Amino acid sequence: MDAEAKTKLARQFIEAIPFSRELSMRLDNLGDGEAVCSMPYDDRFVGDPDTGVIHGGAVSALLDT
Repeated sequence: MDAEAKTKLARQFIEAIPFSRELSMRLDNLGDGEAVCSMPYDDRFVGDPDTGVIHGGAVSALLDT
């Protein structure tokens, strides 16, 4: 499987996970033994309104994906 096909498959996998879609996660880069995923800042996921820090559950979901 070439790199483009692997990236397409990985993106489809992430998009198939409901919480990944809800958090708007995206695959930014895929390489040998490494993947870079991100999610945009969203006020819905703020865990501390005083600082604007994202809730640990959202961050953990990104790390776990």
